[in-house]
Amino acid sequence: MFTLAVASDLKARAFLYSELAKFARAGFGMDKACESIIGQGGADRLARSLCQAMLEGVRGGSTLAEGLAASRYPVSDLEVALVDAAEKGGKLEIGFRHLAEHFRQEAEARRRIRRAMIYPVVLLHFALLVGIGITAIYQTLGANLTGRGSADWRDSVVPALIWVGIGYLAVVGLVLLWRSLSRAAHRSAAIDAWMKRVPLAGPVRRARSLARFSEVLHIYLLAGQRMSLAWEQAGAASQSGQLMRYASRSAERLKGGDSVSEVVEKARGVLPGDFARGLASADVAGALDEETAHWAEHFREEAAQNVERLAEWAPKIFYWFVLAIAAWMIIRVALSYFGIIQGMLDYGP
Repeated sequence: MFTLAVASDLKARAFLYSELAKFARAGFGMDKACESIIGQGGADRLARSLCQAMLEGVRGGSTLAEGLAASRYPVSDLEVALVDAAEKGGKLEIGFRHLAEHFRQEAEARRRIRRAMIYPVVLLHFALLVGIGITAIYQTLGANLTGRGSADWRDSVVPALIWVGIGYLAVVGLVLLWRSLSRAAHRSAAIDAWMKRVPLAGPVRRARSLARFSEVLHIYLLAGQRMSLAWEQAGAASQSGQLMRYASRSAERLKGGDSVSEVVEKARGVLPGDFARGLASADVAGALDEETAHWAEHFREEAAQNVERLAEWAPKIFYWFVLAIAAWMIIRVALSYFGIIQGMLDYGP
């Protein structure tokens, strides 16, 4: 239920920002665009609420970003930073398009993983049901035939169900722990660095944070904002503790007169080497806006490829785990059966 709610939230955000990008490209004012989306019968409640928040912000003399941040629905730093940068630079279409693509990719990744997990989840529950049921039958039958052990099937089923419940609680706990660490990694460089080393999920996180950093930096540069401000806001929107700490420190150096070339020299372990060298050469050539647009596209594609890999391997790993559970159930059934035979042989003479 929660997963479906999250998927619905992502789709609603992708729809909203895609629609706003269309209106911005057509030259509509954002107040008219928001009024139109609010009036659409098929618009999601979340989309209408976010539009209402932005509309109230504009009418109250605030910016779109400030209105969005005041919404009763939670919004990410990425959304606020991109909308703020796009609004200041008159590049709303670009900002909304980046957000629409971000949430579309996220929704698609979750959909693919969810679909691929259906079969192993069904197999897991079938193996548990059959294994626990047959084991209980054999143990009860053995007790009735030999007079040894408990003839009450509940003495076999209840402990097994307790272990199943413990397993479910462990899985839920791991999911909640991962989500908690993911949120903490937005601010903590140490946690962020650790999570980026996790197989399969780590490369996705790394590529997405770099894509967000490049996108926000690109839009702020198009807006003609100060480099120090652009750098700091890009780090905040990256949702990466490592990038945020680096960008915050680098922004101070930029304010002090250092160039981007000098700043990226100290980016070892935070920015990929090719990315840092590309920014340094683009800074010298005066083409940072084009360079950041290129890298934003590059990291979006890399993130999509990493998501494909995650969607392919995560269900496979879970499937192997399910096979291990099924094998254990078969062993339990076999042991129960041999227990009956052994008990009858011992009892017979």
